[in-house]
Amino acid sequence: MNKAFNYYRWLSIFAVVIILILVVLQGIWFQKAIEVETSRMELSLKQILPDLALETSQITRGYFKKDSLRFDAIPLVEVEKKVRAFLIKKGIQTPTYFAYYEKEDLANFKSNAAQYKSEFLATEVRSCVSCIISFSIGKPLSKFEDETEEAHARRMMENSTFEYFAPVQNLKNKEENVVWLALYQPHTFTAIMKSLLWLIIVNLILLIFLFALFFYLLKLLANYNKIGQLKDDFFNNMTHEFKTPLSSIRLASKVLMNNKKPEKTSTYLGIIEKESKSLEAQIDKLLTLSLIENKQIDLEKKSINLEEIIKEVSQRMLPLLEAQNSTMTIDFQLPDPYLNGDHDHWLSSLCNLVENSIKYADESVNVRISTYLENHVKVISIQDNGPGIKPEFRSQIFDRFYRGKKKNEYKNKGFGIGLSYVKSIVEAHNGSIYLNPKYENGCEFIIKLKA
Repeated sequence: MNKAFNYYRWLSIFAVVIILILVVLQGIWFQKAIEVETSRMELSLKQILPDLALETSQITRGYFKKDSLRFDAIPLVEVEKKVRAFLIKKGIQTPTYFAYYEKEDLANFKSNAAQYKSEFLATEVRSCVSCIISFSIGKPLSKFEDETEEAHARRMMENSTFEYFAPVQNLKNKEENVVWLALYQPHTFTAIMKSLLWLIIVNLILLIFLFALFFYLLKLLANYNKIGQLKDDFFNNMTHEFKTPLSSIRLASKVLMNNKKPEKTSTYLGIIEKESKSLEAQIDKLLTLSLIENKQIDLEKKSINLEEIIKEVSQRMLPLLEAQNSTMTIDFQLPDPYLNGDHDHWLSSLCNLVENSIKYADESVNVRISTYLENHVKVISIQDNGPGIKPEFRSQIFDRFYRGKKKNEYKNKGFGIGLSYVKSIVEAHNGSIYLNPKYENGCEFIIKLKA
């Protein structure tokens, strides 16, 4: 048992490590994906920006020619329309803003999103608009077979007619003589998240599924450990419960074999009979519970009177009540006490509840059984003013072989199958049983049955 538990414990630790590694890898992948997608989007803008500069030059040529640099007069509305139409044509839907500026003189800055000035000045997504040369060629000049690109370009320039050349003469840095057109997308991260949304969702689903499997494994491990502990407790309890009556029977038998006095024979035969019945009752409980849980038992249901059964319980428990100096009171308020059920199992179940109230009390106790109708439901209440059940044990009291105890607190007081047996019988009659958490004077078990 311990070897298997240690194996599953180490398996759980290994699973935790694997999950943590996967989470870290997912984080790294996510970061790299954002970086790659950001670079891709930036590269796309860089590739189309020269063409956009040519498109907008038809509007801005008068502002960047010779000595006529007039930033304040740039028609931003017209340029914005041209930029938007051009980007849509290229399939770029992410909100994109533009700016004209001279890097050496920050006073020369014009944009439709001036709040991003620092971003525009830092971006590499830019193209020189003051360097654009416009010329016309009278006839096509094809490239010769052995002609280099540089030679072909020079020959085209020599045979061209210039429309304009726009070096701006009044810029601060006359050597560079450059005015830039820059683009900036402030919502790049949002756009990337949208493009990666389905991948993110799939990864989250897989991680959630993995976490669910892991916690399911932990739950199975906890149940495995719990079942192992219950098994050990059960065998220990069974040893005590069976050993006591067997020892009494063996001792009585030995006395009978050696006893020559007839007057003592009846006493020791009575002991043997009593302990044999006790042993038989414990075995019957185990067999009955096993048959019920495997749905292999047929209840002999017929019309029974709950109040008559409760009266039988009080008679059967009378010796135990007197031995413990305890009392039992009954309060019947059911208008119709009849039920279709198994008489013997109901009698055993109610006796079990009353017996628990008596034997787990440290001193005399009063047990009260009452019946009443509540919202068309028949209710049986079994109350006692004993020590009650500690809150940490309440959620498991109906589990088979479980006993709310610490160490040997309830040694020699049963197998821990009584409440599990009662619950099985009640549910077999389409009813329910629970421990009332609001009852503070001891314990109150409430059984509810459809009227």
